[in-house]
Formats: sequence, C-alpha cells, structure tokens
Amino acid sequence: MKNKLTILIFTLFLMLSFGSVKQVLACSPSPYTPPICEMYGKSGAVFIGKIINIKEIKQENVSSNYEITFQVQENFVGVETNSKVTVILSGSTPEFYCFRKGENYLVYASGKDKKFSIDAGTRTRHIKDAGEDLEFIRQLSKQKDGVKISGNVNLIVKSSLEKDNTQPFSGAILIAKKSDDKNLSFQTLTDINGHYEFNDLPAGSYDISPDFNEESKHFKDKYSGSTNGSSATKITNKGCSKQDFTIEPKGKISGKVIDADGNPVKNIKVEIISIFVTDPDYFEGSESADTDSNGEFISYNVPPGLYTISVNYSNPPEDISPFPPTFYPNVKTRQQAQVFEMTLDGKIENLEFRLPAKLNKRIIKGSVFWKDGTPASGVLVYTKERLHDVCCVNNEVITNAKGEFETHGFEGREYRVWAVGENRYSNIKDYGASTPFILDKNALPIRIILDKTESWLNDMDEDNEDSSRN
Repeated sequence: MKNKLTILIFTLFLMLSFGSVKQVLACSPSPYTPPICEMYGKSGAVFIGKIINIKEIKQENVSSNYEITFQVQENFVGVETNSKVTVILSGSTPEFYCFRKGENYLVYASGKDKKFSIDAGTRTRHIKDAGEDLEFIRQLSKQKDGVKISGNVNLIVKSSLEKDNTQPFSGAILIAKKSDDKNLSFQTLTDINGHYEFNDLPAGSYDISPDFNEESKHFKDKYSGSTNGSSATKITNKGCSKQDFTIEPKGKISGKVIDADGNPVKNIKVEIISIFVTDPDYFEGSESADTDSNGEFISYNVPPGLYTISVNYSNPPEDISPFPPTFYPNVKTRQQAQVFEMTLDGKIENLEFRLPAKLNKRIIKGSVFWKDGTPASGVLVYTKERLHDVCCVNNEVITNAKGEFETHGFEGREYRVWAVGENRYSNIKDYGASTPFILDKNALPIRIILDKTESWLNDMDEDNEDSSRN
C-alpha cells in the first residue's frame, strides 16, 4: 500500500516536470475545501466579479504571484458593487482556477481594507460551477444575525497508531471569549459524542478553549487541551466555523543519544513505538522526537501504554542517520528491547541511548537503458531498502547523457534500485528495477532496462515477487 503511494508521489513529480498536472487540474474546483458556511464565515470578501486584468508578479528564486483585478458584479461581504478589487493569488496559477479575462467568478478572499488574497483551500470558482454556493449565500438574507461555532473534543487514550486511539470527551467545557471584548464570553458542554455548538453568537473574532467540568477536573493535572488549528476564530456575520480539540495526556519521555564513542548524536529521530504496532513501515505516529545539537530529546504528550524506543526501526539508514536499526538500550532486535510502561501522567527521564558504530558508506553506480538499448538520459533513479516498503534511501538522482547514475547506500544493507522515465516516443512512463543486492565494497555496476509498465509496478509485491519479473 505504501509502495503504491510512494510511486504515485514520484509519478506526480514527473508529471509536474513535464507540465502535465496543469492540464489535469485546470478549471477543476478543488474537492479539499471547507463547507460553504465555513468558507463564507472566514472570508473577508465574498463577491461575484468579472476579471478585467491578470498580472504576473515575478519573484526571485520562488514561483510567481499574480494580481487578479475584478470588476465587482454582485457584493456579499467586504467590497462594493461596481468597484474594482485586486486580489493576490499565491501558491497557484490563474489556470488552476480557470481564470480568464472577461469571465465571471464567485470569489472568496481573505484580508480587509482592500488588501485581499486568495488562499489555498478556497471555494473560489467559475460562476458556472458556483450554483450550490450562490443558493446558500442568497438565502442568508432571510436568516437572523449571528454566527455558529461548533466542533468535537476527543480524548487521547492510546498511542497515535493504535486502533481507536481517541474517544469522545463527554462533558468537556468549551469557552468562547470575544477577542475585542474580554468581558463577553460564552460557555457550553460537549454531548456524549464529544460534540459542541455555540449558536447565535455576535459576529466577530473568538478565542475558543476547552476546560474540565467538576466530574472530570481530576484530569486537569494529567491532561492538557490543544486545538487542531488556530484558536483565534474570526467569523463573518451569518457564517460558521468548525474548531476541533484534542485533550492530550501529559506523559513525557526524555534522554540523550550517543554514538559508540560517547559523543552526542544530533538531528536524528528517536522512535517511541507502542508494542502493539508491528509494521515499521507504517510508523508515522506523534510519539517521536528529534535530538538537538547536544543529542538530547524530549517527547511530550505520550499516551498511556507499553513502548519500545528505537532509531532506524521505521526508516532505512541514511546520511543523516547512518546507523543500523537499534533498540534501547543498545540491541539489534525489538524482541531484545527494553519495554517501557507509560502511565497517564508519567515521566521517563534521563535515558542514555548508545548506538553502535556508523555504517560504512558505499557507492552505487549503474546505467539505465530504454527497451531499444539506447541510453536513458534524464530519468529519475532512486534506491529502496528491501527491508522497508518506504522510499527512499538518501536522495534521488537523474541519469546523465549516457544514461549513467551514481548514488550511495551503506555496506551490508540489501537494496534495490528503481528508475522511471517518460518514453520519448509514446509519452508514457516506463519503469525498471535492478535485482535485489547486498551492498559491499566490491559492488558491480548495475544495469536497468526500462521495460516495465506502471501496472506492473503497482501490482508487484516486493516481498513475494518472482525473480523472473526482474
């Protein structure tokens, strides 16, 4: 599963390189947008406007911004009908929104005082795609003034990777304080599903925070509340906002990582993994920490449970962390690792995690060829460990004019090298891979033929593949 996701990412990279994504995404409203009520509620300006000018603003070393000037046809929030409004578009292109001079659009813009921008995740779209939005917005005139704030509060009860690791927090107190009037505040409770709502609040900005009621106040020393987003919420009249919260335990694990010579190891990830998580390739949990310049690490908000502590269990050794998989206190397998029990507000401190000697770096050289035997120049090459389904070891490289590449890995590790390029005749992706090999100081050059299809790549199970498919 993760292998397929990885290849998808690399395919997307190549599509971007050849300009294909723009064609795929052009003029398609993004599906990753908030509901209309939320979009309306957080926008500083909402209007129908005709584009009268598009101006590119070039920037050094970064992608361009664009000034889009609209003639307002119909105003809903923040601007005046028949006025000219200029918004800044950054992080995207006019083509993504199908922006063309002379055509009308429903625009949701952030900002105020005539300084507006169109942000990622907006519902801005061509007027022909805005029917649902306009039906909702035009009905607002029939509603009474006020705004709605709602959301859910969850209590973390287990490691972030365990099934059902949170549960609804019933009876939590939610406090909404008006930002410009600290004396004006409102209070409500979550229901049995952890859901809360504030209705008919005066329009404006609010700071929302969770608290504990009398029945759960004993949690206060063991849990802390955090918002899944900004705690300050500004809402346009008749709009709404959704704000979720997570109540986190105050468990903490800290220590220091040193190498075989006793020197601090900086900037590596220390993995704190529940013993019930058995697949290292799928460790993306929040219970981890990076060491600082002194080799010290602290992981906060660790839920109750049983954990092992490791380096490079979930990821292959790389330049930044050139050590074999190691488990605390300094053992090679997870079965040998010390198991730590974290209580609700426990503290495990002053650990000294000693790693073995660094792995020896070894060069990997090779060449990539098209099916007709000609060198494949300018194609992407990347290396994966056979032990891991994740990608990739160190950096990807591009073949030179002769189809040659050079990368590196670590002695004693088992690798497979992959290549993907766009066939200059068919304009489709061709794939190839080396046979698996254990890297040593006498490694021979690798030869890869781009003779596989994307379906072969996606259907292949590396753990059970037949060597005849290489």
